[in-house]
Amino acid sequence: MRGNIQHGMPASFNEFRYIPGMQFQVTIRYGGARQRYHTLVVVAADAQSALRAAADAIPAEIAPHVDLVELREAVDPDRRDYLGDDAPHEESGPPGRTSGDS
Repeated sequence: MRGNIQHGMPASFNEFRYIPGMQFQVTIRYGGARQRYHTLVVVAADAQSALRAAADAIPAEIAPHVDLVELREAVDPDRRDYLGDDAPHEESGPPGRTSGDS
């Protein structure tokens, strides 16, 4: 199974067209000492299919200069956990303690 390719990253996760499968973000590094990056989104059944589709989508002009390809699940930013979202506030102290504890 080949995946669906979307070049670049959409402005929001909602811009993805729904296609059955998982969405993967692919980052391709190329250019040797003057490193540059090309990103695309692949919708595929699994990582193996996503890598195959990404390989087919690498532009011919950068293909000879690619030295790293990263594949990761494309996460909806609205569903991502961010550091500090559940951290205790300064005035409350460590969890399980109150200001009257010594």
